[in-house]
Amino acid sequence: MSATILRFPQRPDAGAAPAADGPEAPIVALVPRPSPPDAHTHYLRGCAAEDRGDLSGAIRAYHAAIKTDPNHFGAHVNLGRIFHEAGRLQDALVYYRIGRSINPHDVTAAFNVAVALDDLGAAETADAYRETLRLAPTFADAHYNLARLLEATGDHENAMHHLTRYRQLTADR
Repeated sequence: MSATILRFPQRPDAGAAPAADGPEAPIVALVPRPSPPDAHTHYLRGCAAEDRGDLSGAIRAYHAAIKTDPNHFGAHVNLGRIFHEAGRLQDALVYYRIGRSINPHDVTAAFNVAVALDDLGAAETADAYRETLRLAPTFADAHYNLARLLEATGDHENAMHHLTRYRQLTADR
């Protein structure tokens, strides 16, 4: 950020004796010059646009965040979610996976990858839910989705394990 330097001729206590180590220095204030929005500002604009229901504006803002900072995790994941909710599953998966590559330990991104794969009927869906559970063993919805998937494939024993775990985790809901 560049700044304009303003010098004030004297301090408010100018009548006081100067410091023992030398003459009184002028007060200096830095006033920032307006700068183009940074990635986080674009991201926040995207979030605000989503809150208003302006998905086109949100998409533009998230793309601007990514253009400014290609590793902006939140912009990638939120774009993935917008596309996912719009039924653009392949596009969603691309953004979720980029998010995962930026922050491989984020549970939300891992779970979103699994859900997108599940919605696509992809063979690697169970592994994606297992990866989510590796990151967050108490993620109830991942247990439930994995149980549902395992039951559908005939793996009743493991399905029951994950369904039981889901029920334990959600007993207080």
